[in-house]
Amino acid sequence: MASYLWRKYPPQIFHSNGYICAFYTGVIGSAIIEQLYKEKYWEEHPGEAVPLMKPKFYGGPWKVMRGEVPLTIK
Repeated sequence: MASYLWRKYPPQIFHSNGYICAFYTGVIGSAIIEQLYKEKYWEEHPGEAVPLMKPKFYGGPWKVMRGEVPLTIK
């Protein structure tokens, strides 16, 4: 009976659940890294606004330069 049920269970559902878990693990990890970045900045500069954190694993262009929107976009 168990082998019959395992044959009916599609393998793609098992793999997609793994991808979903990996995605949310990355989301939670990035939220923790950002919070630690903010806390470290606030300890060194109390009362100031925290600047945007530069992406760690993305080397391409991004829309914010030095904490401000570029003039070409405004």
